[in-house]
Order: sequence, then C-alpha cells, then structure tokens
Amino acid sequence: MIMIMSPTEFGATKYRLPVPAGSASKDQIEKFAEDFLNNKLTPYHKSAPIPKENPNAPAVEVVRKTWHKIV
Repeated sequence: MIMIMSPTEFGATKYRLPVPAGSASKDQIEKFAEDFLNNKLTPYHKSAPIPKENPNAPAVEVVRKTWHKIV
C-alpha cells in the first residue's frame, strides 16, 4: 500500500494509491504524486461501505464517507 500523509492541525490527512504497491507502475506512482501536489486527490478514510438508502427507515445509518453529507 502506498500512502501520502500530509500533516494537519489535528493529525494527518492520508491519501492512498488505489493500486497494490507490488503491482504499481512507475507512471501510476508519478501520477499519484502529481495529483497530490495539484490537490486533485480525495483523502482516504477508513469507512464501512455506504449503506443503501431506505426513505421509509425510521433512522439513517451514517458512515465516515457520508458524514459531511448527512450531518
């Protein structure tokens, strides 16, 4: 796993290359680094899968990936 960690006020923001480290090509790694420098990457957060929406449910399940959208 290849990750970039950028220090922040509250710890670090992590960015993860979505390709396994052993199979990542030089071009993929260079593109990953360029995208980081150009602020084009989405931060990586451990999260449960986004649940299916059920408009009739009495409660809404919030996971890390939906936190800012729902809360």
